[in-house]
Amino acid sequence: MSLFTMVHVAANSMATQRSKSATIAHNLENVNTPGYSRQRAHLRSVTSGRQIGGSLVGDGARVAYVTQVRDQFTEAQIPKYQAESGYGTGLSHVLKAVSIFDPNEPGNVVEAVSDYFQNLRELAQNPGDTALRTTVVGAGKQFAAAFNLAWESLEEHRNAIDHTVNLEMNRVNQLSGRVANLNQQIKNALDAGVYPNDLMDERLIARDELSELTGATAYNSGDGTLNMAFPNGQTLVNGLEAATFETLPDPSNDGHLSIRYYKTDGSGPYDLPQGAMQGRLGGYLEARDGVIAEAQSELDALAFDIGTQINNIHFYAAGKDAATHNLFFDNVGVMVNSAYPESAGTKGVDITNVDHSSINIAQQDTLTLDGVSLTLDWSTLTGAEQAVVLGDYSVTPMTAADQTNMAAAVKRIINDAVTAHNTANPTATIDPAEVTMGTDGMLTINSTATGSASSFDITFGGNNSVMAQLLVNNAATGAVDVSNSSTDTLSDSLIANAVTAVTTEFNAKGAAAAIAMNLDLDENNDLIATADFANVTDEDLDGILDSTPNGDASALFSMLDVQNLDLSNVGNTANGGLNDMITSFGVEVNAAEALLYSADLSLNHLKSLRESISGVSIDEELVELEASQRAYQGIAKVITTSDQMMDTLMRIK
Repeated sequence: MSLFTMVHVAANSMATQRSKSATIAHNLENVNTPGYSRQRAHLRSVTSGRQIGGSLVGDGARVAYVTQVRDQFTEAQIPKYQAESGYGTGLSHVLKAVSIFDPNEPGNVVEAVSDYFQNLRELAQNPGDTALRTTVVGAGKQFAAAFNLAWESLEEHRNAIDHTVNLEMNRVNQLSGRVANLNQQIKNALDAGVYPNDLMDERLIARDELSELTGATAYNSGDGTLNMAFPNGQTLVNGLEAATFETLPDPSNDGHLSIRYYKTDGSGPYDLPQGAMQGRLGGYLEARDGVIAEAQSELDALAFDIGTQINNIHFYAAGKDAATHNLFFDNVGVMVNSAYPESAGTKGVDITNVDHSSINIAQQDTLTLDGVSLTLDWSTLTGAEQAVVLGDYSVTPMTAADQTNMAAAVKRIINDAVTAHNTANPTATIDPAEVTMGTDGMLTINSTATGSASSFDITFGGNNSVMAQLLVNNAATGAVDVSNSSTDTLSDSLIANAVTAVTTEFNAKGAAAAIAMNLDLDENNDLIATADFANVTDEDLDGILDSTPNGDASALFSMLDVQNLDLSNVGNTANGGLNDMITSFGVEVNAAEALLYSADLSLNHLKSLRESISGVSIDEELVELEASQRAYQGIAKVITTSDQMMDTLMRIK
């Protein structure tokens, strides 16, 4: 090897050591950079092809490539635990913020329910005490307010989750687009024979955040690109393309946000399947539509069952001066109760032995059914229907056939009006009415609707209108004289064995948000029903029940029994349902925290393992730098020696 060749080889090797030192310096400069993995310059011996003494002479060293130091087995496991940790974080973070089930929280539901029944119990000891009645009204208000507040608090948490989900989905779009963009840059570099290590680090950071946010897993495609998909297989990133997401209100979920996506090929939008989203967003959605929504449903069931059972008793019981047919709680209604047949709808007096021939079918009545006002046109009665409706049964009472025909005629007239309404309002139809006439001789009008509010209100066309005589029959019996009524409207102030107008509600959804104290009781607490209606008497012998025994608390005792009833929607007693609700929510909180703890334990272990493999160690890098410096000095010595040898040769004469 000539001296010139020695200098050339040494110069190339010095450049190689400079490149190695630059890689080490790059590591040291990024010692605190998140997601950075240390890099190593791999050197290779250069063979010149020159042969001396039967051996090939080397030409020094070169940098073959610079690689990241990563363990693929460790990296493959991290996204799974990133997703689990994110899910636990989202779920736990939201649930721990819910405080309405804390028994120490002022005005909580448990305390309000307990106080309500305690005040009923105290009133039962002295039903006529005005001060105790006022206290019961206050307890009723607090009862309703506690349910309102608890439900609204849960709804506020759900709305807050909507806001967070909307922001986080924007971040998902950014990250998935970033991964696709980095895939393009990395692929171009690899195709050019260059290892883009820093770009790969950046992509790994985006991958980890996407896994933590959405639960997406990643897999290499073989061409340098990284693909990502949800656990259900829905593609998030496919090579150089990324799916995009949007949020919009979902009417079927009380207006809370749903997620739609456009596939990587641009088609869509499609509804994201339930449960597809995992990670932190999945935890938020589970908290919103799972745990918190279930808690709201349990609150609704409790408010509805307790309120309805109280109303079922209170509505048919009597307050002072025989005051009856008053709800205790508004917006939960009165359920049809077989013990009170009049609760089935609008029921009349016994008309089986009455002369109806004076009825004027030219006068129209108005029936409000399920909130819809219907005009009843009696002039359309057929000849056979007129014969039964206008018959004189004062001598020969109605037969069973007459009763059936009477009910059929009234039903036909009402449902003709229902049909006309439904034809004119195809998007707001109501169910037809059911009309029966029982052995008690009373005509009963009921709605066949279930699952929705069913109300009955009748306005008479006049004192001798069809409805006035079929339901009230004031002309013959004087049971209820509508002639002195300013509106001629059948109201729920009319007492038993006359006519009852009842609201029935079978749908518990939203009951906790809507339940309210009947303010009529607040304005006049004499309306609080404490006595069994059977004990009401007619003190002035005018045919109208008007006196309630002052010490009768039988209705209050029945209301107190509600606390120990097995409630149909709750599936337990009031106290049992409250305990179940609080316990189940606490279990969910603990489960979320346990999941988070377990996932974080595994994730932190993997991150520590990653750091030990891929992290930059200053001591190790300094050792590498020292070795490179020594090599550089050695190569410099070769050049110095070669220079001296050249100088010696030049001096030879």
